[in-house]
Amino acid sequence: MSVEYTEEEKSVINNFDKLDSNYWNSDLEHLKTIRSKIRKYYLEVLDNKCCYCQMLKQENHGSTWDVEHILPKALYPRYMFELTNLSVSCKECNQAKLDKEICTKPIKAYPRTGNNIKIVHPNFDIYKDHIKVVMAPDGKIFHTPLNGSKKARETIVACNLFRFQEEAFGKENSYKKSVSDKLSEVFASMNFENLTEDQRKIAIKTAVECIFN
Repeated sequence: MSVEYTEEEKSVINNFDKLDSNYWNSDLEHLKTIRSKIRKYYLEVLDNKCCYCQMLKQENHGSTWDVEHILPKALYPRYMFELTNLSVSCKECNQAKLDKEICTKPIKAYPRTGNNIKIVHPNFDIYKDHIKVVMAPDGKIFHTPLNGSKKARETIVACNLFRFQEEAFGKENSYKKSVSDKLSEVFASMNFENLTEDQRKIAIKTAVECIFN
């Protein structure tokens, strides 16, 4: 992993005192190009997808994407330019996560694995091992944890991925009720009550597959 910096850009990074979290957004010359290079690098790594919600956005300008500090720079300014602490996220995920603490215990150096990180770490963890992005037949999507992943649950809460469920199922109905209603509709079309036990098992599997693909 690498981003190519000019000597002037390296100087801006090296002169950082590792204490001032506002340094990132200062008007120092070359900081704008540093941020742009990091954004471009991670957009290529992630194929223009947010590191937290995995939504595809083709725009690559700063109005769409935020350079994401995985360990928040407000809490860990010393890792502001640590490449493994950087990624890109959509503004909605970035604003929801903001300055939340994601380390499970105090750290003396930047982690080299995701073991002690609460959320799915974009550079250390494999997203698809923890979270499945489910697409409903109508094209709406939502996120669900895989294999009881605690990291998935923490990510969904920290980045407010519930917003996708609200859009897919409505804010007034709970996730379980919405799924139940949809299953009932499918079962009604199958004349569920008249099926044998084995046929019911097949019907349930078919109904679930009809809702979640």
